[in-house]
Amino acid sequence: DEIDIIESKRKEYIKQLDKLHDLYIESVSDFRKRLSNLRKSAITTTENKKLLDLANERKARGNPPGGNKIGDNLVWEILLFFCKKDDLTIISNDPDWRDDFRSSKKEYHLNPLLEDEWSHTGKKIILYTTFAEFLMKTAGIKISEQEIKDERLSSSKLSLIETYTSTPSGFTVNPG
Repeated sequence: DEIDIIESKRKEYIKQLDKLHDLYIESVSDFRKRLSNLRKSAITTTENKKLLDLANERKARGNPPGGNKIGDNLVWEILLFFCKKDDLTIISNDPDWRDDFRSSKKEYHLNPLLEDEWSHTGKKIILYTTFAEFLMKTAGIKISEQEIKDERLSSSKLSLIETYTSTPSGFTVNPG
């Protein structure tokens, strides 16, 4: 009887794995479609090389945002180039963007160097660590503290997953 129970659980486990696999394949397909649509509407500019050089220079100096990779540095340079005529809202739980010394659980502050760079635009900049906080403060939508905590936890877990990169020999931790 015990072997039959174990075999039944094993089959159910395999069935669940197959469902997860199908969901993963579907999500990758959906991601590719969305990415293709984004690429079609992307802004092409002769400034791309200049922005990449600025991001590389920012990374080399160790200026925020950004850790081990250039992505956040490039995003910041793009924002400075294309968005400086508008107020800016950033929604990110990535610690590279915020000043943890001035931030609290109720209010988050942007890294002071980034604030200073943005101040030259004459426009306002606000950092939210969750989309839920953004909706509460800008649209007046009521969202529970638990939902905000759950979103923050989820984004932290995603960030942790992103710190692992696949290598031919397995997985390594990315220090940034």
